[in-house]
Amino acid sequence: MQIGERIAAYRKRRGMSQDALAGLVGMSRSWLSQVERGIHTVDRLSTLTDLAAVLRVDAADLVGREWRLAPNGGSHVQAIDAISRQLADYSHLLGEQRQPWPLPQLRNAAVEIHRAYQAAHYDRAAAALPKVLAAADAYDGYTGRAGREIYLARCMVYAVTAKLLTKVGESHMAWLAADRATHAAMAADSLTAQGVAAYQAVCALLEDEQVDQAERVAISSAERLTGHAASDAPDTVSLPGHSGLSQA
Repeated sequence: MQIGERIAAYRKRRGMSQDALAGLVGMSRSWLSQVERGIHTVDRLSTLTDLAAVLRVDAADLVGREWRLAPNGGSHVQAIDAISRQLADYSHLLGEQRQPWPLPQLRNAAVEIHRAYQAAHYDRAAAALPKVLAAADAYDGYTGRAGREIYLARCMVYAVTAKLLTKVGESHMAWLAADRATHAAMAADSLTAQGVAAYQAVCALLEDEQVDQAERVAISSAERLTGHAASDAPDTVSLPGHSGLSQA
């Protein structure tokens, strides 16, 4: 196998799209497509090591021979690991107090990460998420006046976390993030937020090959949202379709 074929094989094994892998190493999808087809090769050491780090393999696995310069990991995979550690952090259960960010700061940070994700800047989104997740977690158990808006902001943070983790093949952690998004959406009493959270849960379940459970959540959520959809609420109207499309 050529190096491009090996990259493609390891990428598919992790359940990653070309967009996701290319974005995490700062390259374009067309470049990665040409590499995997053997039209171009990887001619920079830094790019090869980044690819190996994101795919969680040794650089030697990509080049097909022993390579002493192969690294243990790069900044991109470290960012994903930091996200996973934050999702597994239960400081509030240990009585540790954290100072939450002001609501506008948390909401704006969530919006910026969503924008980076939509622009396929997955490396930028991954690097920003650990601190924003910590800020969202700091509001756990909050009962103040702005409670609903805070829960909506938290739902946004957890949803984009699930979205990114699903994109890079981290299905179990994506499922955990989606679950937190659903809890925040329920606390906010927002049908739109619940639909967004349900969609991310379905995507994570599908990535984890829990097809039956994903189908049940998708169909039930779509039916529930359809019953509340109205022409003056376009977001609610569009969500049942998203849930159905995730099963396509």
